[in-house]
Amino acid sequence: MRLTKRSVTLLYLSSCKIFADLLFLYGFFSFGYNDSLTSTPNDLPSTLRPNPNHSEPWRFDTRRLYQKSVNRVVLMVIDGIRYDFFMEPEYNVFMPFSIDLIKQNQSCLFRTRVNAPTVTMPRIKALTTGTVPNFIDLVLNLDSSAVQQDSIIYQACAANKHVIFYGDDTWLKLFPNSFIRYDGITSFYISDYTEVDNNVTRHLENELKSSADWDIMILHYLGLDHIGHMGGPRSKLMPNKLSEMDNIIQRIVNYMNSEESELPSILIVCGDHGMRDNGGHGGSSIGEVVVPLFVYFKNKICGGSIEGEIMQTDFVPTISVIMGLPIPSGNTGKLIHKILQNLNINEILFAYHYNTQQIYKNYNSRKGLMNKGFMKDFNHAIFSYYDWLKKENASIDQALHIISLYESALNGMSNYLVKSIAKFDVFLIIVSIILSIQINDMDKNVFYTLCGSLVHILSLFSSSYIEEEHQLLYHLWTGFSAIQVYMAFVEHNYVTTAKWIVSMVLHRFCKDLNYIGNQWSGFYSLGDWFRESHNQSYMSALMVIGILSTFFTCINIYKAGKYNKRFNTLNYIIYFLYFWTLCCVYMYRVETKEVSVPYGYNILKLIFCLNTWTITWYLLVGFHIVSVIKHNNNKWNNAVCILIVLLILRLSLLLRPHNILLPAVLVFTCKLIRLKNWNTLTMTIIHYWLSLIFFFYQGNSNSIGTLDIVPGYIGQTSYDPVIAGIHIFTHMFGFPMLIYLFLVLDQKFLGLQKLCMLNVTQSCVYNLVILLFHNHLFIWSVFSPKLLYISTFTCTTYIFSALIVILLSVCGISYQKEFNV
Repeated sequence: MRLTKRSVTLLYLSSCKIFADLLFLYGFFSFGYNDSLTSTPNDLPSTLRPNPNHSEPWRFDTRRLYQKSVNRVVLMVIDGIRYDFFMEPEYNVFMPFSIDLIKQNQSCLFRTRVNAPTVTMPRIKALTTGTVPNFIDLVLNLDSSAVQQDSIIYQACAANKHVIFYGDDTWLKLFPNSFIRYDGITSFYISDYTEVDNNVTRHLENELKSSADWDIMILHYLGLDHIGHMGGPRSKLMPNKLSEMDNIIQRIVNYMNSEESELPSILIVCGDHGMRDNGGHGGSSIGEVVVPLFVYFKNKICGGSIEGEIMQTDFVPTISVIMGLPIPSGNTGKLIHKILQNLNINEILFAYHYNTQQIYKNYNSRKGLMNKGFMKDFNHAIFSYYDWLKKENASIDQALHIISLYESALNGMSNYLVKSIAKFDVFLIIVSIILSIQINDMDKNVFYTLCGSLVHILSLFSSSYIEEEHQLLYHLWTGFSAIQVYMAFVEHNYVTTAKWIVSMVLHRFCKDLNYIGNQWSGFYSLGDWFRESHNQSYMSALMVIGILSTFFTCINIYKAGKYNKRFNTLNYIIYFLYFWTLCCVYMYRVETKEVSVPYGYNILKLIFCLNTWTITWYLLVGFHIVSVIKHNNNKWNNAVCILIVLLILRLSLLLRPHNILLPAVLVFTCKLIRLKNWNTLTMTIIHYWLSLIFFFYQGNSNSIGTLDIVPGYIGQTSYDPVIAGIHIFTHMFGFPMLIYLFLVLDQKFLGLQKLCMLNVTQSCVYNLVILLFHNHLFIWSVFSPKLLYISTFTCTTYIFSALIVILLSVCGISYQKEFNV
């Protein structure tokens, strides 16, 4: 095997691009909120002096004004719960006890907004530290490490409070050695939505006793989120899960009502994040970022459904105040007035003053401007509070006015702090862009590529177009297909005309399978219709059609790669194994209750189980290797076609059932393109567009929320992060890889080279976009997720390029002959 100078150069420059991307990511994303300070009781304001000229400051009795006002705190986190689960009749009918408490004003329900990324680990940080975690925590969510910042967990332990925890083991990783009793459950095995919650609830029998020694009990339930990943909020499993959560709330409330203590206990039910309309989370749609905060005090009128909106970080200072704990030093949250009802007016005013002073300290350290309107309210609040304290008969109305001034100051300073958390190393960002631009010099045709993809590239400068990128690509492809229909018809090539018309119909079908983007958010897609339980027969028919189409597609591709077209025993064995693997796919979907049970099910499930799928697929790998070795001629076509078939079969297992037709449509489209002898640049651009189009067809988008992690757990009986990662990656980027394989099947090294250049061009332009828009309002919700996707696409293309270069060398393909043509 011998690598040529051109192939080595391509690999080297591709490696440089990967390095440039990593450099850009390191410079763009803030990798740490380096605040190691911790609050102490000494941070409580002891005096109030409106200005340095006041000779007589007011001295606070902090022990009287700042003390514990609740007996015990139960924090019940329901992973993935949405605000509309409490508000919409479609869902809240399954939570009658909780809804009655809200309607009778015996509890409060707050509309709570969370920041992106909407994944568990950064949201737990927000709930405990009061800070907005860095966007890069989205990646770190897979491997949580101990929180280094001040938090309510740290403050509770420092005050000798007994904290217990049951549920998602992310808490144990974030706060090691903080709980006197605990039982952690892995959050990544999403196929389990029953035992994962039963393992939490089983501890309640012992903990809900008067003799229990805890002060704070944290329960983190995962089952509802797992159901959302598998079937979305309208899954037929959701009603029972909501009812289960409601019963647990009732159980805890009954325990609180039976308590005999001077102070009431408090139950707080909240979501760490919400859920997309199509299931999953991670993005910034309404369903993902708006969650409930349900609060219950024993024998207290709370106010029912509260108008307005609070931030998730507001939980931290509020819980600190009612527990009599110092507010964590890095907190950016504001007090929630309704939850302070157990405090008298003097205690509430002091709490607001303390919260404002704590926020002001951070605001001042980050060089916040003092001439803002909210800072005038801050100064006015201090003067007014001082005067109120001096008066003997100060009115409640005056106190409420002071609170409103403090709230205005808190809102302004908090918003500034949230925006200032992001840190950018502009020098590294510029260096990475320069390095990427230099890489483009390796192919002068990149300027033609830029012209051909100008509209697509320019769309990267708009947040709205990034969110709806798929729409632009759909229109580009539809226009291209329409031109081909016209050209074929003019040339009187009616067979080709018919094929392009069929292709347009199939693509329209694929487009309607999954609606993505904000424009179609919440709309009922064709895939949603197929997933309805009463449409299971239609889903089964679609699955059968898809499997048969895949079967004949695999045979057709395998035959296309053979130099000798004659049938032999090996061919028949391979075809039989194709059919076997696809039967296993159908039976797996029967086991997951997504398609109808076939005749003879009890026997079929023993024969076509997932274990036999694995064995059969690896047998196919072996037989295909033998097939390549036996035939010395046409090794390149044979090898690439075999890779295509093996990837299609693996994707058939990982794809959602309603997407089962996508591989056959993809192959039909790629073969249709090959009928025309276009130049390499044109072919590369077309295949690049198709790779993105099919990426979107299967339900992916530029939002992290559409990342489907369910395929990672197919066939797993326990959580294995390596296998899960491989499955998720294959499911997400399998279609682009298939299309790239079709590109290099004919275009070989030249197509690969231009593909790399096209990918590098888009990446370079987007890096420039990020540099220009790093202060944009949607930098974290829109631009940053797209940056992660582009970087991942770049890495994937590099890995693909390296493998193809090696395969070209093994097959003895001459690059020089290509360049001489």
